[in-house]
Amino acid sequence: MDKTIAGSREIKRKVIVVEKSKMIRDMISEGLKVAGYEPVKCVAITDVLEKVAGEESRHIVGMISEADNIEAPFESESIEKIRENGFESLPVLLTAAEAGRDLVVKVSNLGISGILVKPFSGKQISDKAKSVFR
Repeated sequence: MDKTIAGSREIKRKVIVVEKSKMIRDMISEGLKVAGYEPVKCVAITDVLEKVAGEESRHIVGMISEADNIEAPFESESIEKIRENGFESLPVLLTAAEAGRDLVVKVSNLGISGILVKPFSGKQISDKAKSVFR
């Protein structure tokens, strides 16, 4: 719900949530809401550019995506395209079943801000979002 402060709307900072599982997407979204962010839900990384187009995009402060979205060359290219379209320094958190050495190296090369290892709680999402999406 938008709040009114001295007659103007408070604008919430938005975080893109890219997750194919509705249940996990909703859980991440709830954790973000607790932290004070407005989630922008996407099922696939390719949906992100369409969702962030327009004036509202300036309020996007981060993205949470499942690690599967960087495994395929097409998907990691999508993250690069997002960064080329006005989001050069967009912090990105990945969710992953495990954070093995190969994944850590790959996310490091892509400039990913961190990894949330599954299973995680709403509180862990909220805490990590507050520390990364400033």
